[in-house]
Amino acid sequence: QAFEEFIRDHRTKIKGKIRGLYVVCGNLERPVGEQQKKIYIDDYLAKICQVEDVPARVFNGRITKVLMTEADYSLVADLYKRLGMPELKDYDYLRRSDCLEFGAEILAKI
Repeated sequence: QAFEEFIRDHRTKIKGKIRGLYVVCGNLERPVGEQQKKIYIDDYLAKICQVEDVPARVFNGRITKVLMTEADYSLVADLYKRLGMPELKDYDYLRRSDCLEFGAEILAKI
């Protein structure tokens, strides 16, 4: 909600400056694909920002338990339990090469 308010309040200032849209999510440790792009970017982020035709990607994320607040850890750990997944562990699926490739795609469009 705070993010949406910020975008709404500053939309005119940032609209012409957005060169790309991206989301980083854990996606329950599964690979991300077109479905996540549609949900998180096409149907949400791009609409809120009111931008079209910019490079967009969804990246798999990472979790480092010691960096999480106790409340955030409990929330994610409970989700894993409800879904019958193994205990939450540290993971890192964010690939630097994917990020650099996305940056090059943005630069190529400028």
